[in-house]
Amino acid sequence: VDTWSLPNGLTILLLEDHELPLVSGTVLIRAGSFWDPPDRLGLATITAAVLRSGGSLAHPGPVLDDLLDDRGASLEAAAGRTALTLGFGGLATDLEDLITWLAEILRAPRFPEDKLALAQQQIHSALLRRNDDPQTMASREFAKRVYGTQSAAARTPDPCTLARIQRSDVVAFYQRYVTPDRMVLGLVGDFETEAVKALIQARFGDWPAGREEPEPQVDVTPAQPGGTLVLINRPDLTQTTVQLGQVGGRLDDPDFPALDLLNTLLNGLGGQITNQVRSQQGLSYNTYGRWQPQYTYPGLFVAGGQTRPAATAQLIESLQTIFQTSRTQAPTAADLDRAREGLLNRWVFQIADRGTLLDRLLTYRFYGYPDDFLQRYQTAIQTVTPEQVQAAAGRHLLPPRAWVGLILGPESTTTLPQGWQTVTLLPEALEPETCAPTPDSESTPLH
Repeated sequence: VDTWSLPNGLTILLLEDHELPLVSGTVLIRAGSFWDPPDRLGLATITAAVLRSGGSLAHPGPVLDDLLDDRGASLEAAAGRTALTLGFGGLATDLEDLITWLAEILRAPRFPEDKLALAQQQIHSALLRRNDDPQTMASREFAKRVYGTQSAAARTPDPCTLARIQRSDVVAFYQRYVTPDRMVLGLVGDFETEAVKALIQARFGDWPAGREEPEPQVDVTPAQPGGTLVLINRPDLTQTTVQLGQVGGRLDDPDFPALDLLNTLLNGLGGQITNQVRSQQGLSYNTYGRWQPQYTYPGLFVAGGQTRPAATAQLIESLQTIFQTSRTQAPTAADLDRAREGLLNRWVFQIADRGTLLDRLLTYRFYGYPDDFLQRYQTAIQTVTPEQVQAAAGRHLLPPRAWVGLILGPESTTTLPQGWQTVTLLPEALEPETCAPTPDSESTPLH
């Protein structure tokens, strides 16, 4: 991989692959929802959507759509919590056009009012359906119980915050955060590196860097104390969805390899949770318990599943027992060796092709991890002992009765375990106050 940087701070990773006459690329920008103002949640998502749909000054959205369609190419944008991502791809013969169009929407986007209104309408429609899937609703509300409702790691847009977003907000967000010093660009495919370097220099070299911006902090102020079960009463459901857990850790934690092995020991075919909760007790077909680390902030540890309401207490108690055992007893050497082999075999597919390899290296570079992070991880996995797995679980996992839990299901038939404080909420209590959109009094110029 050829890695280099422009004077304005843009970092580029190039990987030639001449097997097929194709190219694909990714841009990562430090501009995700972590940077949303608290009263305008959804701003990063809106900005990403309109950045692409609105097109550029040179090629408005519909024109850009036609150009891409004519070439069988793609150029898309989306926002997550920690990054705004653009992906593009097409034939190698169209690479110059693809890089040109990418530079145009990054450097001179239009942000037309009609595309902004359409994006708001589409997201608003999705918000109206956000509770249709019990698992999605449970995951969203569980994160808010653990991190806190105002934490950047858990907060989500609602119709009220969405309605406040005006074009001026989108322009300000773009100007503040979409700058070359905040992004990395990766390209893989059928090209000559030196020619692509010259092309990128020509399209991005004179783009000035932005000012340094403070990094958002992830506050962790649980909405409920440990030992609390929140029951969201949904009489319309015939099953309960259960999630239990706590704040987890980061991928750069020295215990990550041991905890990843614990994940494998617990889950999947042959895992302790699958064997005991699913196969032996028949409590839940979809049950799990996973350490979910993140790159830049503490992830979650979450255990749960779906079951019949009358078996809810038994499911929770069974999961508690399994994880208390993980804290106090080491796995057998044979079980650990099987988990190690399975984990290493799965990682082979994480770098099975050059595109996947480049995406991983791009991600490591974006989040400040060493390029050989995967190799270090694989080496560490080889030497983890049963005692180290148990010690890591003991250090990172709270006693299960100190966890926070969430149950989504019908209150009248759901059984609750002993020893937990229970808080019952109606779905309506989770909804924000109603508010009307504030119209943009005048269009905000960008250029």
